[in-house]
Amino acid sequence: MGSRRLRKADRVKEKAIRVRKGTKRPDKIYGSCLTTVEGDFLCLKRDDSLCQKGDLRQPKPKAEGLKEMWAVLIILLILFVTSICRAETDRDFARSLLPIIIQAESSGDPYASDGYSYGLCGISPSVLKDYNDYGNRFFDRGINRAYTLIDLYKPEVNKEICQWYLERIISFWLPEKYNRSKPHIIAAYNWGIRNLKKNNWRVPKSFKNHPNLIYRKAFRGEL
Repeated sequence: MGSRRLRKADRVKEKAIRVRKGTKRPDKIYGSCLTTVEGDFLCLKRDDSLCQKGDLRQPKPKAEGLKEMWAVLIILLILFVTSICRAETDRDFARSLLPIIIQAESSGDPYASDGYSYGLCGISPSVLKDYNDYGNRFFDRGINRAYTLIDLYKPEVNKEICQWYLERIISFWLPEKYNRSKPHIIAAYNWGIRNLKKNNWRVPKSFKNHPNLIYRKAFRGEL
């Protein structure tokens, strides 16, 4: 009986050596250990020698692997929920700025136009183009056609594009320490995000004397 067990141990050792020299992973063979009648615990080391039981690296219990997997899933879920909550917060903050933009750009007139910006919120053709390229997918409204300048005279369309543009300013373009600053957001909307970035994200002091009364109050922190 003992000699049969020993012969089996030799076969395990030879098989392990062949597997390690081949392309298969030898870890499965390293876990194949035998106990002889004499009580010797046999397994294969990396140097092809037999090791004692105390030298064997025991595999992790399955329970620990499951705990690690659940921990990763919980972290991913927390990050996902946090991103959703932040997006909702950004959307609400952008919506709260709409009345200021409407009063400053058009005084509530849906047909206002200065030849460059149109409608309630003074949407420019460049913003309209960006919205047609990205905004319809952002709102996932299932509308394939692109808006035209005529559509900007529709209040609901104009406000939708304005809110989308404000959200992009808040969520993607402004640094985090400025994305709740009304003067910075309004300056990015009215003056341009590129101009604000070139000015090292500083709102010019001259904006406190802005010719537009509503913007002037916003830059002075009165709104």
